[in-house]
Amino acid sequence: MNRHLTRRITHETDRPTTGCPATGRSAVSTALVAVNLGLALVSAGFAAFALARPAALAGPVGPITPSGVYYAQLYASRALPLGVGLAGLLAVSLLPGHTVDAWWLLLIAGAAQLGDAAIGIRHRIPGMIAGGSMLAVVHLASAAALR
Repeated sequence: MNRHLTRRITHETDRPTTGCPATGRSAVSTALVAVNLGLALVSAGFAAFALARPAALAGPVGPITPSGVYYAQLYASRALPLGVGLAGLLAVSLLPGHTVDAWWLLLIAGAAQLGDAAIGIRHRIPGMIAGGSMLAVVHLASAAALR
């Protein structure tokens, strides 16, 4: 694979003495991976919660409708595999001796969060706007930094 198209989380410029000696990753790269791993798990957890309790997504607008249940199912069908997959990939990258090209999946996760924020704007859901925007910024900035 073209070296310029993919760059591993463990950068050639990272110094083991400034970060984790076991992985050779810088403290900043390790922190970015850990933060994104945690946020991916939170996102997947929220999707599981929304799937189990779709009325929680309705908020103050009233009782849940069949279309609200359908939306929760659609959201979970995207957010669960993406969140769990991203968290798993990032967790493996923290193991000693493992390098993983995770920046591309962070781009995908960031794009999905931008979509969530846009839906939140369209339906005037402040929590969805804030959550989607925050996670999009973290995922996309991390992808740029880890690439």
